[in-house]
Amino acid sequence: MNCPNCGAELPEGSTWCASCGNAIDSQSSGGASDALFSSTPTASAPAKKSAAGPIIAIVAILAVIAVAAILVVPKMKYNGTYELSEVSAMGMTWTAADFEEMSGQKLDMSLKVSFGKVELSADMADMGVEGSGTAKIKISGSKVTITENGQTLEGKYDSKAQTITLNAEGVDMVFKKK
Repeated sequence: MNCPNCGAELPEGSTWCASCGNAIDSQSSGGASDALFSSTPTASAPAKKSAAGPIIAIVAILAVIAVAAILVVPKMKYNGTYELSEVSAMGMTWTAADFEEMSGQKLDMSLKVSFGKVELSADMADMGVEGSGTAKIKISGSKVTITENGQTLEGKYDSKAQTITLNAEGVDMVFKKK
């Protein structure tokens, strides 16, 4: 008996070839009855291609997009620059323009919100206030929380007016989105 793959001589009844490792079926165990010389043609079925791989890939991509939309898109609606538009204290309210007209000093303060971070920019050199800083901001419904170095400042978010109102030591500052 010879191996149909490499032609090595094998003991009768072998189930595999010690030379090449090919599996030997019982029909290919003897010379003229080898599959190559058999009068009955054997046809192997063509390999079927599975559509499962591409479908799984498409589903995985759609799942990643859905998760990104759930986590990122809601935060994007708050992103942007909010400029100080009015200040209220002791029962009185002034717009930034009113304050500038009365005092001759410009209120130039803004909040730049970007994905859970806020950068405060203040340029009121006439009053001795200049600078900027970055903190964490969380907007949940109408509640705003800004945290920096263990200190917390709370306020409100108005989605219709697109304003953030912060209260610092009895002074309400309203920032309107540009």
